[in-house]
Amino acid sequence: MTLDQPIEIKRKSQEQRADGSLETTLTTVMQGFARVRPMRGGESDQGNQVEARAGYKFTIHTRSDLLDDDVIVWRGRKYNIRFIYEEGFGSIYMEIEAERGVAI
Repeated sequence: MTLDQPIEIKRKSQEQRADGSLETTLTTVMQGFARVRPMRGGESDQGNQVEARAGYKFTIHTRSDLLDDDVIVWRGRKYNIRFIYEEGFGSIYMEIEAERGVAI
């Protein structure tokens, strides 16, 4: 299997601003390579705007420190992780389903 697409995985955190409001920031957890495959696409109508959505499957080397709340950045776009599939002990790859065009 060829992992040839550079990606970053980022973790959300909350920082308090001087005015007391919270700001969500993204911190890099991992930089590496993945195999990227499209899964599905569609459109939704939210607030009188049509939003394009697309689901992708990212295959990476197995890691134990990723969370379903993390974000993948690929080709400058953010993908919200929906599901992390781990095959179990001894597997060298794991699959992550992620979607763009949705809330991060």
